[in-house]
Amino acid sequence: MTDTALEFWRETGEQMDLRQDPSEEAGAYALRVLRSALSRWAQIMPHLNEQGVSVMQLRQRLHRKYEDYAALVPIPGEAGGNLEEEIYQTLLANGAFYHRAHNLQPARHKRIGTERVSLIRGLGPEERTGFSGLAPFTRDAAGAMDVAGEYDLWKMEDRETLALIWAGSTAAETDSFDEYLDLSRTEGKTYTKHRTAQAPFALARNRTAGRGSGREYYVIQGEEVRRIPEQFLEASLHEYLQLFLMNQVRPLKVTAVCGPSLVRFETEMKLPEPDLRFVRYVAWPMPDDPESLLRFSVHPDLWPVLKDRFIHLGLVIETD
Repeated sequence: MTDTALEFWRETGEQMDLRQDPSEEAGAYALRVLRSALSRWAQIMPHLNEQGVSVMQLRQRLHRKYEDYAALVPIPGEAGGNLEEEIYQTLLANGAFYHRAHNLQPARHKRIGTERVSLIRGLGPEERTGFSGLAPFTRDAAGAMDVAGEYDLWKMEDRETLALIWAGSTAAETDSFDEYLDLSRTEGKTYTKHRTAQAPFALARNRTAGRGSGREYYVIQGEEVRRIPEQFLEASLHEYLQLFLMNQVRPLKVTAVCGPSLVRFETEMKLPEPDLRFVRYVAWPMPDDPESLLRFSVHPDLWPVLKDRFIHLGLVIETD
């Protein structure tokens, strides 16, 4: 990357409180700035018209903005592709704007406070904020709020979740299963053909056709088997349950490397879908592996928010 190109990305990054970490290559830094800049553009677009914008308009303008950046300076490692679709879907899923039919309206402006920062929903065109991943934030903590509730993350404690799933599941007539949750992870896989011995609870699944999830899940206590209902699967409760059951045998880890301008972290297994969706909002994918479900980086000011969430999920934080 030329000095001129790097200076452009640095100046653009400065506007969003993004600085190159000493351990970070110039190309990786440029990709972080690009994603956050496109996210900012996507969030202010619905404000530019009283009727908002259509989904198609947002996608087209976002792609055009990407092309404008690419025409000005090189974008290493990115080829456009579905980047605008990824940003749109992530912002929509995390409440950045309202979706009505094929039209987008700006979300009502709100500061979602944590102990150190405030996440901003409904970002205005003239509003200047920092960014972490696709998420705008300010350093004025508006008083700690219910971040999990604001972003529809599961809030029950582990044993409460287990009790809810057990009580809400129905007796199953089958005792034949394709796979069991491997609680000890001895084979390096989440599910295996064999049930973990001596565990009080087990989670099993069968492949099935015609259902939204493509699988049926069962919770087992002793000889009693109950099928988890589809509405629980849609809320990813089976994923929170499998995390809890694995943590009982050996707590899963999150390893983090903390730099002055960036925190890189890796989860030992894929997070439940609602939490993964939130991580994709507040963090950047790794430039060498953008499709990874395990490896990300985050602004140091947002790391405490994720750290608290990981601890709530029963994960162990290991910091280098």
